[in-house]
Order: sequence, then structure tokens, then C-alpha cells
Amino acid sequence: MWMRRGRGTCWKKRDPNHSAHVSAAINDLIRRRDEKPSFFLVNGCEEVHRSAELFATTVLPGPESIDFLLLPENGLAGFLFSSAPDLNLHPYLRQKHFELQGMNDQSHLESFIRRAFGIAWIERVQRNDLKNAFRDRLCHDPDVLSRCDDRWKRP
Repeated sequence: MWMRRGRGTCWKKRDPNHSAHVSAAINDLIRRRDEKPSFFLVNGCEEVHRSAELFATTVLPGPESIDFLLLPENGLAGFLFSSAPDLNLHPYLRQKHFELQGMNDQSHLESFIRRAFGIAWIERVQRNDLKNAFRDRLCHDPDVLSRCDDRWKRP
């Protein structure tokens, strides 16, 4: 399964034939002009939650609820994901990091979005769950502590 941070409102109950819906999802997928859309390859619910917790605590400035876009691998035949380890990420996430190729072609990008609308679901991780995960488990990981903002460390 492919996972990435996303705004649930851009992906829930969207019409693949409505250009404004497609545009909103494109803007969520590609936030900067030079950015290649990236995803994490996760297997099962446990990896989704672990990856979401690590991403939130090591990338976000502080605890906040966050949505993750989830796409089953088997629904994306014809789209190429290439391994792209990112040294800025926690080692666990680094090995799971992939980039979606070919998204500089507008028709290919729109085709991906339209397909994603039909197979995507959103997993919302609540702020309190993230705070509890940090307090109970993640605060003992030196790689997390070296990457997280001080707002995570507040009681």
C-alpha cells in the first residue's frame, strides 16, 4: 500500500470528471513546482500507524491531527514508483520512501489522480494519539529526538 500525507478534503468523495476536484488533488500531491510526489510503501495497518507516527513526530513542528492518503498497490498498475531514500527522514521511513515518476506529464498526472479517486481512502491520525505515541514509545528513539521539534517534548 502507498501512503503519503494528504488533505482529506482533496480526496474524499471526489468526482474524477470534475476539473476543480482533479486540480485540488494535483495541488495536494505536488506542493512545489520542483517536487516529485513521494510515497511510503507500507504493508498492513501496523506499518501505516508506525509510519504515520514517525512522519508526524519527525517532520511536523508539533502535535496536530494529520490525514494520510492510502492507495493500494494493485490499483496503480502502469504507474512507476522508484525507491528514493531521503537522508532527512527517520531511518525507518527512509527505506520506505519512493517517488512517483512521470508526473511532469500533465495527462499522466491527471490519469493518476482520476485513478486514485476511485481507490483511495484517508486515514486520520488524531493529535492525542500522536502525543501518546511520542510519550509512550517514540521519545525513547534517539533518531526521533534528533529530528523532532521541542513542541513534541512538552508535557
